[in-house]
Amino acid sequence: MVERLLHREHRNRHDMSGLILALLLAGAGRGYRIAPPLPKATVSCWGDSIFAGACGTQPCAALKDDHLPGAYAYATKAMSGEMADQIAHRIISEAATACLGEPCATYAVNGGVNTLKSADVAVTPDADTVAYALSGDGATVLGMLDGVDWIHATYPRANVILFGVLPYAGCDNATCPSLVNPGNRARLYNAAMLSACASRPWLRCLAPYSAFEDPQNPDHGNPSMVCADGIHWQSAGGHLIGDYLYAAGASP
Repeated sequence: MVERLLHREHRNRHDMSGLILALLLAGAGRGYRIAPPLPKATVSCWGDSIFAGACGTQPCAALKDDHLPGAYAYATKAMSGEMADQIAHRIISEAATACLGEPCATYAVNGGVNTLKSADVAVTPDADTVAYALSGDGATVLGMLDGVDWIHATYPRANVILFGVLPYAGCDNATCPSLVNPGNRARLYNAAMLSACASRPWLRCLAPYSAFEDPQNPDHGNPSMVCADGIHWQSAGGHLIGDYLYAAGASP
């Protein structure tokens, strides 16, 4: 009795498998195609301590919490203290597996301020310092544009966002011991970044400098958002950055 039941169960499963296979073959004969899986809904944030969320909220986490449904995954790939060259090199070495072991649907990139305020360029003219932060030296030292250009060349369907430098003139001596012309350098950097974006229609550039600026103290961070060190951003600042990323299309 038991053997007959097992035999019947095996036969039923075999018949069902045959039916499914027949339906698939029939569909293929009519030109139907099985839809490929949807791309993973992933966003990654690259850069320095601004995107790492020092003293506040990580912008990528704020983007996810405020705007993106539960199916989205995010990866914060920002590291405090990194120069533009370090950020670009790390993008090239880590982007392939940055999101759930695969390339990301969206890459949001920030950086440049550590290069602008570095002691190495303290006596360099502001315009030259800005060019160095954006484009490196044209040889071994990379700039922010090299990082985003590589992303687009390697993953042309990915969304790529480049976020500008925010006010940092209020940076304290402990964090910025060699601060030189911070307002002018930040504004020149953002203007040059936007100009470079004009020739890159695939790149979305954001420079919301004034939205983070103290209206009573130009080139300083708004006291309602800036941290005590004058360069990093409290939770409100992190969420505002996330708002800008979302408005720029930080989604698959």
